[in-house]
Amino acid sequence: MLDPPFDWYGRTYPFFYFIALSSAVVKVEIMQTLIDDPPPGVLFSYKYIAPTGRKMISSFKEKRALMDKIRDSGGYVMMDSGAFSAYQSGETINLDSYIAFIKDYSELFSVVVNLDVINDPKQSAVNLKRMEDAGINAYVPVMPVFHLSSSLSYLTRMSHYDWIGIGGIAGQRNRNFKLGKVSSLGMPNRFHLFGVSDLEDIAAFHPYSSDSTTWLRYSANGLIRSGRGRFSVGERERERLLSPAMEAELSKQAVEYGLTLKDLIDSNVARIIYNYKMTLDLVSAIRFKRVPKRQSLF
Repeated sequence: MLDPPFDWYGRTYPFFYFIALSSAVVKVEIMQTLIDDPPPGVLFSYKYIAPTGRKMISSFKEKRALMDKIRDSGGYVMMDSGAFSAYQSGETINLDSYIAFIKDYSELFSVVVNLDVINDPKQSAVNLKRMEDAGINAYVPVMPVFHLSSSLSYLTRMSHYDWIGIGGIAGQRNRNFKLGKVSSLGMPNRFHLFGVSDLEDIAAFHPYSSDSTTWLRYSANGLIRSGRGRFSVGERERERLLSPAMEAELSKQAVEYGLTLKDLIDSNVARIIYNYKMTLDLVSAIRFKRVPKRQSLF
């Protein structure tokens, strides 16, 4: 495993940032953008990518091209179980099917994530043991997941793992306080923050890696991201929120990404491409606020 900072396609990153693909089907233009200008890492969700059914098989083939490009270029492909998405929709993930899928396609993945159970750290531990007993580590490393709502004792039990995921961050009250508690343990492990793209949180905690679907969610809601915050580019909101100077700045940035402000107003695909490129630029510009105790691994 590489140690940041590292160079990736002309950018220098202080940590690994994974672009999270959270849907079953990704438009051709977006997938081609990711292949042409790949991120250092991509997180895929088993819930959305498992090749079952004609439509899903077609989608999996498209995503496999991106996986191959990332791996061939020295980047990382993380396979998540999709437990949180399933939890939100009232669905369940079959662990045996997940294990079989990992074994069938293990050459595509850099790391796979345990099938954690939201609000049930004991069952999460049981699932982790089942995956390990099934021999998954002989194929690809398994990442355990600690949820911020759980007792820190569950995290310390994971200390023998190199790379640990931290979930349950989004919407968590006092998340910075709780992340500070994690940091204060001084564990020499690498931590991955699930669902985090807030630059302040990343700069404060200094993780080894994180992932986010913000670039997709913002775009669907008519929002674009910049170093000054997020802005709506819907027609009515644009007139109310964008000053002439800000509109000129966004127009200039859009042109640098091969787009126009009108593209961003009219097209969700254009907003996704813009937000993707902007996110990578913002992440590469992060400067950490402190040196963590786990300095030897970071």
